Amino acid sequence: VKIILPESMLLSKRKMIKMFGAEIILVKEEEWRDAAIKFAKNLVKESNNSLFLLNQFENGINVKTHYETTGQEILEQISQHQQDTIDYFVAGIGTGGTIVGVTKRLKEKYPNIKVIGVQPRLGSKVEGLKSIKEGYVPPILDLKIIDKIVEVEEKDALFWQKELAEKEGIFTGISSGAAMFVAQKLSQEIPQGNIVTIFPDRGDKYL
Repeated sequence: VKIILPESMLLSKRKMIKMFGAEIILVKEEEWRDAAIKFAKNLVKESNNSLFLLNQFENGINVKTHYETTGQEILEQISQHQQDTIDYFVAGIGTGGTIVGVTKRLKEKYPNIKVIGVQPRLGSKVEGLKSIKEGYVPPILDLKIIDKIVEVEEKDALFWQKELAEKEGIFTGISSGAAMFVAQKLSQEIPQGNIVTIFPDRGDKYL
């Protein structure tokens, strides 16, 4: 297994990947994503296709998996709620797999649901999320199903990551703090309604 990462990737994540025996290939931060994907595709060609590229930014199985599993899990959990409805779904925009897959599943039962995408403000770094304003839109990210995109500063994401740990005992990653920031802000703007958000990562990877 070869894992391609930007040079800015946290050491804690690199150590964890190495513990599982994978080889890490670092690329420059400014070459991350678009250039890294091209680099990976070249590796596959040079290997005479003995390598298989997962490519989470372009692989439709990413969306399909969240449609079949994450989306279904949310539906099962909300069905146990007294008010079996979802009015808003808030999720971070990374590869696009989570927000697109889950939204497709939720819209089957709640066609009027409003979907809010979360991304960093341009120039602000939120680990796990990327701004589409940087110029790269993952092919699996269907922007038509997202009603609104909200931009978040790193300081707000970090604040809510800390709040979740201290007040709720939920230790999340930084992107989860960004999603929580947007969800709580939305809760103050609407008169009523059920908001669902998702925390895709644990915080121990970001120490």
